[in-house]
Amino acid sequence: MWHPLPFLRSARPWTLCQPLRLAVGVQVLWCTLICSAYSDQNERFFERHVRPILIDHCVGCHGPNVQEGGLRLDTRTGVFQGGDSGPAVMPGQAEKSQLITAIRRTEDRAMPPEEALAPKDIESLRQWIADGAFWPSDTDHSDSLVEQHWSLIPIREPRLPVDPDSNWPHKKVDALLLKRLVDQQLTPSPQVNLRTLIRRLSYDLKGLPPELDEIERVLEDSSPDAISRLVDRFMASPRYGEHWARHWMDVARYADNKGYVFFEQPEFPWAFTYRDYVIRALNQDRPYDRFVMEQLAADKLDDLESPADMAALGFITVGGHFVNNTHDIIDDRIDVVTRGLMGLTVTCARCHDHKYDPISQADYYALYGIFQSCSEPIVPPPLNPATAAALTDYNSTLNERHQSLIDFVSQKYETLIAGSRRRVDEYLIAVDRRRTHPSAEEFMLIADPEDINPAMITRWEAYLSRTAKPAHPIWGPWAVALEQTLPRERLDLESTPAEIASKWNPLLVSRLQSDAAKSIEDLANLYGLLFREIDDEWQAIGKTQDAAPLTNAAREALRIEIYGKDTPSDLPPKLDWGFLSLFPDRATQNEYKRLLKSLEEWLVDPAEAPDRAMALVDDDQPEDARVFLRGNPNQLGERVPRRFLQLLDPKQTAFEEGSGRKELAEAIVSPTNPLPDRVLSNRIWMHLMGQPFVNTPADFGLRSERPTLSRVMDQTVVEFRRRGRSQKALIRHLVLTRTYQQASRRRPEAEAIDPENRFRWRQEPKRLQFEAMRDSLLVAANRLSPRVGGPSQDLINQLGHHRTIYGFINRLDVPPVLTTFDFPNPAATSPMRQRTTVPPQALFWMNEPHMLTIAEELVSRPDIVDLAAKAKLEKVALILWGRTATDEELEWAFDFLDASPEDSSREVAGSVSPETWQALIHALLMSNETVFID
Repeated sequence: MWHPLPFLRSARPWTLCQPLRLAVGVQVLWCTLICSAYSDQNERFFERHVRPILIDHCVGCHGPNVQEGGLRLDTRTGVFQGGDSGPAVMPGQAEKSQLITAIRRTEDRAMPPEEALAPKDIESLRQWIADGAFWPSDTDHSDSLVEQHWSLIPIREPRLPVDPDSNWPHKKVDALLLKRLVDQQLTPSPQVNLRTLIRRLSYDLKGLPPELDEIERVLEDSSPDAISRLVDRFMASPRYGEHWARHWMDVARYADNKGYVFFEQPEFPWAFTYRDYVIRALNQDRPYDRFVMEQLAADKLDDLESPADMAALGFITVGGHFVNNTHDIIDDRIDVVTRGLMGLTVTCARCHDHKYDPISQADYYALYGIFQSCSEPIVPPPLNPATAAALTDYNSTLNERHQSLIDFVSQKYETLIAGSRRRVDEYLIAVDRRRTHPSAEEFMLIADPEDINPAMITRWEAYLSRTAKPAHPIWGPWAVALEQTLPRERLDLESTPAEIASKWNPLLVSRLQSDAAKSIEDLANLYGLLFREIDDEWQAIGKTQDAAPLTNAAREALRIEIYGKDTPSDLPPKLDWGFLSLFPDRATQNEYKRLLKSLEEWLVDPAEAPDRAMALVDDDQPEDARVFLRGNPNQLGERVPRRFLQLLDPKQTAFEEGSGRKELAEAIVSPTNPLPDRVLSNRIWMHLMGQPFVNTPADFGLRSERPTLSRVMDQTVVEFRRRGRSQKALIRHLVLTRTYQQASRRRPEAEAIDPENRFRWRQEPKRLQFEAMRDSLLVAANRLSPRVGGPSQDLINQLGHHRTIYGFINRLDVPPVLTTFDFPNPAATSPMRQRTTVPPQALFWMNEPHMLTIAEELVSRPDIVDLAAKAKLEKVALILWGRTATDEELEWAFDFLDASPEDSSREVAGSVSPETWQALIHALLMSNETVFID
């Protein structure tokens, strides 16, 4: 029998070791690859199916800011260490893990408490734990899941895939997209035909159909850069700024009036100056960081290109006035800045800490203090100060009327403050009577001229509720009186325990002993007399001694109660309901209304009245806000310094320059803040490609889904920053990609894999927004005015000649035709319009009288009216669709005209009645191709 031992004995050492080493090396490599694949698989599962669930449903109560039950679920340590009840997760033992027990809601602990997880989410967490509860090593530290959220991580350029076999990519964006398509077993669509591409570019860049000579110019240009030069020409047109300004105005919640208001005129006379600023800035291609800085703090910038750029502040001030509710106006301004610029729903923290995102009430009121510390001037600055200053007679009358209004308001303001100090007894009695009445905090109350002020009653009520405790030095007796169960006309303060009464102000105790209060009213009167005495003393010496404190400590303590910080008499300049809170009686309201109307009319009506900017100015004494407990402005919590969001500035650096608007703007556009550039790039992609990367363009918080094309999005943001935050440069870059220039044809094999086109295997067909639809009709009828800018006009009830962006937008009554075609409600910032298809849209095209006017004017154009029938139809097709009519379309049209396609003489064109031509053109205007971009 053959035996291997002799062979082994005789073999040289290397002949044996070499194969063994090779085998061992292969085994090690194979195990490494298996382990690596296993690790990659687990990491993908964790990132796609586990981390999002923890962020969306758990971190709000078990995260960096709050750890209910001592449990934190945003770190590896927190998950495995667990909380008060022990470890939340036992790797490999899903059924024994408390996390699974809680989310299945089988015991007392039912998590999340509001709503059960979806079954698929429960199964994902169960499988994760059963497979060993993998947690990526690169996040095995104290950093929270918040810091790992896709929208908050720093912007980095993704690594390009290596694919030498494809010549499709033209830009880095294309290469990254192609990699995603290949991963999904998809292929990109072929490039769209040239005519369609020209039309697509014209609408996406200018919002208008291409001019016929421009089409022919490109078709005849065989140079490789013909399209790029066409893009440059389109973007150099002033029409570019008009089109892209409309997108921005949705974000800025633009309207030409204020909504419901009292006293003041309902219109914004100069809202159009903000709209014109946006058009001008976009046409000039202001860098985005500068664009934002001007809209938040133009009045604080020393290098404005023009005084007219003060109109940029309309971004803040063009919002609604909410029946003059100061808190709602400020809330709206916080929303447009945070959600409009950064995709963060900060206003969800108005009444409590944000439910999902790491945004606290303190964050909200830090921003509240910024906008509370600035005001809209009654007389806004003129766009052209030099010209306005030369209007001597006009300015003299303006200053006189302005000063009359200021003096009137100031006098009433001082009277209210003085009354709060000298009528303490009346306010105390009113507060006591309110105890048995429904709360009036949310209502505007009317009073007689000599009555005490309802708003001041509320302030006294709130102040006493948080300070009047039995041991309080000043309000202790009042608190004791309220706690007694005796009738209101019977009062017993003598039985107060000595340890409590000993803390009362000695001067107050002395008065109680010498003039015993037998009822609540007696006690109120005692307080009133004492405070008037203190006020008289202070008035006698305060002006001559530079407000030095009273020398008697007991009397000084009483003075502080009517002169100190955060007392009812420390009246903010902006009350809850504005001037309604300041003027609760009809007589004063009528006088105020008269003075205000006189000023407002003079600002607008005279022929020489200059256009003005909807500006904002810092108050003389900016002030930090206090947290409104449960959102109630009369229940005040801690004072919060004006600062940026803690999420983006962990150091919580306080703003010190005026209101802090400029510092806020700088923090927003800082290169270390990734949100604004991501948000804007997402919107630009959406307007060009038909779908955004992120389907919640106004919410990039923890509940937002990671983009399907996240690496493509990252590259887009990198390209934006690389080009100096130039919107024009990014748009130009994107429209020259293969991705953008794909055909929009549907492909069944691709739809079977990706029916929603999430991976961009074709260009998404886009229906024109209403503005582009109407503007296209004006172009077709040869009636579009070249005017850029100017006051808003009624362009809905009358056809007009101006682009739709110049139409008057009524915040209270948005025209139904606009809402039918998905125009957003200007009550709030709206970065993405909904896309609906509803019967009223078709009914509009069929029955709108203006449509017949357009059809009639189109067929009567000088360059069409004398053409033969066939030439006339071909010219109409070029105007509406940017292409020539097909034989089938001509046959259909001649059949409608009851004529033969072969006979294209002038006689055929002339023999058809104008009404028939009008009906035919009307039908063409209603076609899908007229209102869609392929």
